[in-house]
Amino acid sequence: MRKCVKFISARPVLIAALIGLGLISCGEPSSSQQKKQATTPIVVAGPPPEGTPIDWSVFAPIGNPDAIYAGDVTPMLAEVGADFCRVFTNGAERIIGNAPPNPPPALGGRRIIIKVQGRECQSFFFTHAPSRIVYKVPEGVKRFTAIGTMPEEIHESEGTWSYIVKINDQKVFETPWLVHAKQKYWLIDVPIPSHAKTIQLIVHEGNNKFCDNAVWAWPYFHK
Repeated sequence: MRKCVKFISARPVLIAALIGLGLISCGEPSSSQQKKQATTPIVVAGPPPEGTPIDWSVFAPIGNPDAIYAGDVTPMLAEVGADFCRVFTNGAERIIGNAPPNPPPALGGRRIIIKVQGRECQSFFFTHAPSRIVYKVPEGVKRFTAIGTMPEEIHESEGTWSYIVKINDQKVFETPWLVHAKQKYWLIDVPIPSHAKTIQLIVHEGNNKFCDNAVWAWPYFHK
């Protein structure tokens, strides 16, 4: 009588061994894997050191077809701690967020002069800490840049604030304190990942709560 020999495929055994070694996964991640993913810290970037040369083609990309002025994009939300969130575009002013029909001019009507390394900025956000501007990320953009600074008339002894950028409600960028650091500006350069849905531009208020007139100079999205 002929004997029948039963062959067992090695494939299920191999897969089981790989699962046991953790080289492949089957179904939902284990509790240890979930814990590892949940505790992975998000790296919060900061500005380059003081005195870093400014690449004006990046931080003031006026006329660049691949750069979108954030002042031309309608935000989802704009709120400030005092006064209003004012957008200046080539010197012309408008208010975003809640505002009365005839709001008073900024700084009592005095001309707001914004200069960085001697270069005057005509397109900027003028806010008062604490403030927050939230955008839906424009399609196709990969980077956000701006220069955090202050009007010319604000002295080093007045105002203390820092700049924070959040993507999808996660903080990804933060500057040291402006003014207390004896710094007149910080360079803000934030990569925008392809999965980004929202971006928040935040000004964090310092301790003295006085003259926190925070400026986002040349705020641009880059494709």
